[in-house]
Amino acid sequence: MKHGHLHREVYDLIKGSHAIEAEWSACFQSQGNSISMIHDPGRMDLSPFEIDLLNAIAESYQEVETWELPELTHEFQAWVQSLQTGTARPISSEQLVRVLDFSEEEIAGSMHEAESHSQLMQRLGE
Repeated sequence: MKHGHLHREVYDLIKGSHAIEAEWSACFQSQGNSISMIHDPGRMDLSPFEIDLLNAIAESYQEVETWELPELTHEFQAWVQSLQTGTARPISSEQLVRVLDFSEEEIAGSMHEAESHSQLMQRLGE
């Protein structure tokens, strides 16, 4: 994507083509490239770690101008490695872990844990 990667499901929600679009629309309003929160959705299933991480990231970049932020993300190795002009090529979880300089053993463990979690969620119907 021209201005940076976006999670496929979030993109579908913004476009209004996701299965839970009604829930999204109750909390967010899209107008062109702008999204406004009209009702706080709460924290749902986010762990305290995820909440702290998101708050830290938001605080780190709060002074960055809106269209300057995508330019910064274009310097990330995961972006550079997956860039293919004119496509919506996904960044894999493994690519994200690799740019964090984890050891091969840590990467393998993370990928195994992620796959196990994914399989469990599928079996639970989530």
